[in-house]
Amino acid sequence: KPEEEYLVLKEGVRVDTEHLSMCRDLLVSTEQLKVKLDRCLKVFHMSAQITAFKLPPSFFRLSAEELKREQQRRKQEADQFTQLRTQAMRDRDALAGVRSYRYCVIRVRLPDSHVLQAMFYPFETITDVRRVVHGALRDELQALPFSLVDPTGRVITDDKVNLSAARWVPHAIITLRFDDVALPANNPSILCSALMYNIEKM
Repeated sequence: KPEEEYLVLKEGVRVDTEHLSMCRDLLVSTEQLKVKLDRCLKVFHMSAQITAFKLPPSFFRLSAEELKREQQRRKQEADQFTQLRTQAMRDRDALAGVRSYRYCVIRVRLPDSHVLQAMFYPFETITDVRRVVHGALRDELQALPFSLVDPTGRVITDDKVNLSAARWVPHAIITLRFDDVALPANNPSILCSALMYNIEKM
């Protein structure tokens, strides 16, 4: 059994053992706080700059452990060049070798000529993307069925795939398409008013 970490109190130091015991009980019984990612929702006018992503340094900052994994991955790649490998083996290695990013940016083309942008963790799924898009729509449009189209033009049918496996990391551009529904002509914008107040240029 590995030796457990513990604290040693110096002799002669007066300690309120009752208070110390209460603090310990609080630490043991407290649930871990889960960090909630700020989606950093933004709305842009449609532009030719939609493919230009300006990612902050935090996307690429690696910890010592991540840097070590990156070095091991490159060594494995060098070793694999000397081996005969099937296409399936190469595809599997390519997916496993995708660089680990802390976040990813998803841009959604909208039918009203706007672009919705949001931040996600790579381990989140397409369901999470769909939930964010749904929440950004105007109230009266949230009941309408819509599809998401991936960067290759394919309609997404499996929402359980995580964003890393979908190759949407560190960024991707997808398209929202309402399913056989005509949008109201009197209000061309499909996003909620809170988002439309802060439209930016790319």
